[in-house]
Amino acid sequence: MDARERAAAAHAAGGAVARVTRAVAGTHEVVTGAVRSGLSPLGEVGRLPFELSALMSRANFAMVENAARGAATLAAPALAAATPPDAKPASTHLPAVGWLAALGAAFGDQLVSDERVRALSVPMALRHAGEHVDASAALAPSGMLVVFVHGLGNHEAVWGQSYLDLVTDHGATPLTVRYTTGQAIADSGAELAGVLAEVTELWPVPVDRVVLVGHSMGGLVIREALAVGGPWHELVSDVVTLGTPHAGAPLERVAVRGLALASSFPIAAPIVALGDERSVGIKDLGRAAVAPPTAGPQWHLVAATLGQPGAVGVARRARSELLAGLGDGLVTPDSAHAVDDELVATRVVIDDASHMALLDHPEAAEVLVAVLRRS
Repeated sequence: MDARERAAAAHAAGGAVARVTRAVAGTHEVVTGAVRSGLSPLGEVGRLPFELSALMSRANFAMVENAARGAATLAAPALAAATPPDAKPASTHLPAVGWLAALGAAFGDQLVSDERVRALSVPMALRHAGEHVDASAALAPSGMLVVFVHGLGNHEAVWGQSYLDLVTDHGATPLTVRYTTGQAIADSGAELAGVLAEVTELWPVPVDRVVLVGHSMGGLVIREALAVGGPWHELVSDVVTLGTPHAGAPLERVAVRGLALASSFPIAAPIVALGDERSVGIKDLGRAAVAPPTAGPQWHLVAATLGQPGAVGVARRARSELLAGLGDGLVTPDSAHAVDDELVATRVVIDDASHMALLDHPEAAEVLVAVLRRS
């Protein structure tokens, strides 16, 4: 980690301890209130020892919370100063990129908006063969770009090499995107529109075709980018979405209902408040709160299900039908296919495949080949 990242990590750790402490203190306060009510028959004098104990607990919680933030404030510059001058950013080490991606998924909007921890966010960028793309100095450029946009909590290295090789074999240039998935999907879409405008303008050879491929949230980011538009929009011939919740992600909606139910119990409310600090990107994913798909490109909507149509036996067939209704475990086929019927769209269902399997699946590769072969 470089100096900025180490300082940001200190602030992030201090903030995390403070938030958890506040949630525990809130739960303790609820329990304290219940006990206080039970002691009411004893009168003020009888409750005095309890009130003194409760006061000390509140003071201890406040001390821990303030100490966590104070320690972070002191540690941040010290860690930055102790960092070797040649220390490389965590974003240059693939294992660390995975941790940054997970952190960005959970709290991305907070990382982006808070200057103290912004160094832990992942700026939107295009990459090729694992390296940042310098459009003006691209190696072996072609006039057709295929841009892969990953989903929540992932990074550019999750894409199957088979997809990237297919693109190269068909004379196109594969580009992958890295971004902070926890920020608002609209913000990610606007950033994607910006980098696409830049790369198509500065590409060493004229760009005559762009294909966009999105997995899960990535498909929603593409929708937002297309809504923002720009000169590059006319170059987009096809959009392939793999397990994208065009009508929202059921799991997040279940979480919302669960948190709402839990918050009706006073003792759980502080913990629910802590859970509600999950990123706005996750919340956007649940309700698919993004711009509608735009006309122009041809849409290829790929869904997966855990069902196994070839299952033998009554019990196995019943299990297969149940799993098929659940989709790929995170997104149902109905949601993955939910775009306006007026759009030019093809719909594909891949059986016996999970959500993450769509990142490297032979049947999804067939869809990509068909797209690349289109004139």
